Amino acid sequence: DWDFDSVTGLGTSAGSVTFDNGWAVLATVGYGRGNWAAEFEAGFRRNDSDEVTVDNVIDFYDDARLNETTFMANIKYNYPLAQKLTLSVGAGLGADFAELRVRDGATVTEDSDWNFAYQGIVSLGYAVGQRSELFASYRYFRTTAAEFDLTPSLNDVFDGEEFQKHTA
Repeated sequence: DWDFDSVTGLGTSAGSVTFDNGWAVLATVGYGRGNWAAEFEAGFRRNDSDEVTVDNVIDFYDDARLNETTFMANIKYNYPLAQKLTLSVGAGLGADFAELRVRDGATVTEDSDWNFAYQGIVSLGYAVGQRSELFASYRYFRTTAAEFDLTPSLNDVFDGEEFQKHTA
């Protein structure tokens, strides 16, 4: 869920969007020395919603879609568990470009916002070569508060809290 204040010409109301499970694509490139690794990560996440609530009215708007493009710098520490098996723990800082699309009947309105992002990372990797590995990863991802101006057609501004995502 993402909570926000809905600001219109009539005042401010509490709102929330309940997002469905979505999908993510992440690409990383990095360098390791000893047990430490630094990497750059670019990602895309998408979540849809069919429940947008404003002022306790469920489905106030028909649906919403949140697309996020992220750019992160990560530092990880690798704990060798076996000859080719490694547990990694790390953190990252970067930027999140969030695009929110809200549909109300035939009216579709979009806005975007750049926000500071940070994440915690845990992964389990299996070395398949000298410089490559197969891995399973979990990321706890958060951003600073986002604001979306939907006034051009919906006469509404969503002034929200931090986004919080779990990516596996």
